[in-house]
Order: sequence, then C-alpha cells, then structure tokens
Amino acid sequence: MNKYYFKGVLAGLLAGASVLAGGLWLNSWLGGVLIAVSVLLGLGVIGNSHKTKVVFMVGEDVKRISRSGRMGIRQLNEHVCKTQNEILKTRIKSISATCDRIITEINKKPNSAFKTESFLEYYIPTLDKMLSKYEELERNNVRTEEALDYMNETHNLLEDVEKAFKSHLQRIIDSDHLEAAKELRVLEKVLRQEE
Repeated sequence: MNKYYFKGVLAGLLAGASVLAGGLWLNSWLGGVLIAVSVLLGLGVIGNSHKTKVVFMVGEDVKRISRSGRMGIRQLNEHVCKTQNEILKTRIKSISATCDRIITEINKKPNSAFKTESFLEYYIPTLDKMLSKYEELERNNVRTEEALDYMNETHNLLEDVEKAFKSHLQRIIDSDHLEAAKELRVLEKVLRQEE
C-alpha cells in the first residue's frame, strides 16, 4: 500500500473520529469539526517535520556520499591494476576521473547529492561485480564462446557506463546554469517592474 494513501486513510479516520467525539462531547458538530481540523493540522505538522531535518543533515549526507564515492573510485582504480586489457583500463580510468569530478561538484552543490547517491549506489557495485568476473576470465585464460561473449558485452556496457557518468556530471553542471538563468529572469522581471 502506498504510504501516502495510508496516511490519507489514517487522517480521514482520525478526522471522522474527532468530529464524532467532538460532536458528542461538545453537543455540537461545529465543535467536532474544529477538533477534526486541529487534529489534521497537527498530523500535517508531524508528517512534514522530517523535511526540516533534511536541511540540517545535508552537510553530513554530502560527506557520507563523498566518502562512499571515494571508496568507489578506489575500487575502480584497483580494477585498472588487475585487468590486462588497455581499452578497458582507459575506460575505467575515464569513469573514475568522471566520478571524482561528480564528487567535487556535489560538494559545491549539495542539492544534487541525493540523486548522485542513488546513481553511485547502483553503478559502482555493478561495475565492481562485472569487472571482477571479467578479470577472473582473463586471469584464467578462459576462451569459451560464453566467456568471449561476456567479455565483449563488458566492453560494450563499460562504454555505456562511461557515457552515463559523463551525462550525470553534465546534468549536475547544467543544473547550476539553469539555476543561474532562473535568477537572471527573476532579476529582469524586477528591473522591468521598477522602470
């Protein structure tokens, strides 16, 4: 069940119970409605209280995401040392360098950190598993058709992952430009109004 749906049902039940209790207690349905409104406003404050915590946690979250990203970079760099394929090494180095730039950007712009966290949490472990398997096949000199298909697929996927990292970095950079453009439009409107 969707958590918002559940909250809505719960709020509706509480409001109905408040109207009934208030009506019986105060002998007035108007009093019950006022109590119900008070309960719903109280639930709204409680339900939205987590949003204020996010503001105070942003710095710590960014540090945690940065640490996790740096660990991911170290993992990627270990794969550079383990693989023998030069094309693969070059791609891994590129992804690692882009990941480093992403972390630098989120430290400057913490509002983009949360999207980056899920991005890195998906790609880094997936890359680690994929590259570990590739290196195992390479190290053991496995040359079956399935192994060669897997190795070719790894090259293709790594190219896509490299593009995904560069695209994510570009979105972070572009979001800053979009924000600056919005601020300029607001300033232009204010200046026009004062003319």
